[in-house]
Amino acid sequence: DIHFRIKMEVCYAERISLSMNITTVNQFSQIKTYDLIKVLGNLFDNAIRATSYELEENRFIRVEWGHSENEQYLMIENSGPTIPKDKLSAIFQSGYSTKKDGDGGLGLVIVKTVTDRYGGKIHVRSEDGVTRFRISFLAR
Repeated sequence: DIHFRIKMEVCYAERISLSMNITTVNQFSQIKTYDLIKVLGNLFDNAIRATSYELEENRFIRVEWGHSENEQYLMIENSGPTIPKDKLSAIFQSGYSTKKDGDGGLGLVIVKTVTDRYGGKIHVRSEDGVTRFRISFLAR
């Protein structure tokens, strides 16, 4: 997919170590492609932005796309500023932004809307300079 290739190029240009582990090609077959692109694109953009706060040697993004016995999941983990625990519930609300200029604040709203529409779950963990978003759907 061209969107994905562009993001990989950005990682290369920004000297972000990118690792991907994709275990199957028909993941999320119940989700429309454009919805999947919205989720992946927004999470990837946020990860790229967050790593820019790190020294080059500490920049990384890890993508895992897999399945277990009862679920399919997408996980994106990146280095960057830790999201304070008391802010974790607010990050999916319209207008919330970590950007200095206050610009944006819709990316994670879109991710949550799409995930909810397909009955998925989002789990976020942010500690010690590593943030992880894991989106899962019951296997069909």
